[in-house]
This record gives sequence, structure tokens and C-alpha cells, in this order.
Amino acid sequence: METHFTHSYFERRPIVKSKTPAVKWFREWVPQDIAATGGKCQILRWVNAK
Repeated sequence: METHFTHSYFERRPIVKSKTPAVKWFREWVPQDIAATGGKCQILRWVNAK
């Protein structure tokens, strides 16, 4: 059996754009409790704008 392609292997596919806006992500220092020592610290996490 032969395989036939109707498009080039390197042909660009159309980009489907969603109507929902992109979520903005940024890094923020978040307070964190340490269970082992009972102390507090700050960790740098990725959080979204919502």
C-alpha cells in the first residue's frame, strides 16, 4: 500500500486563535510556613493575574 500526502511535509499549518485572552503570569514572593521548624519563609512562585 502506498501512502499519499496532499500537502508538503514542511507546509505550515493554519494557527487557530482562541477568543479567550491569554493569561498573564508573573513571579511573586509568597509567604510559606515551614512544618519542620515551625518558622516562616518566602518562596518565589509563578502566579497568574487572576
